[in-house]
Amino acid sequence: MVRAAVLAAGEGTRIRSTLSKLFHLHPISSKALVGFAVRNCIESGIRKPIIIVGHQAEELRFASGKESEYIYQEKELSTGDVLKQVVLLLGVTRRH
Repeated sequence: MVRAAVLAAGEGTRIRSTLSKLFHLHPISSKALVGFAVRNCIESGIRKPIIIVGHQAEELRFASGKESEYIYQEKELSTGDVLKQVVLLLGVTRRH
C-alpha cells in the first residue's frame, strides 16, 4: 500500500500569509492549502494520508478532514525527525 506524508507542523515563517496565521491554512478558493494536498493524495489512491501537525494542530486537523491520520510533532526539530516518526508509525523495516 502506498502512503503519503504531508509536512504541516511548522509555523510557516518563510512564507507569510496575509489571510491566515499559518501558511498551511492560507485559503485558496475558500479552501485551506493543506486541503489541496490531502485531496490530491486521496484522488491518487492514497486512502489515509499522514499529516504531520504541530503549531495550530487543531486548526490543521479541522482543515484537513477526517480522512487523514495525524502525527503530532511536539518540538520542531527537523524534516528528518518527522520522517523517522512516519517510518515508526508505518512499521517500515530497513531493506538491504
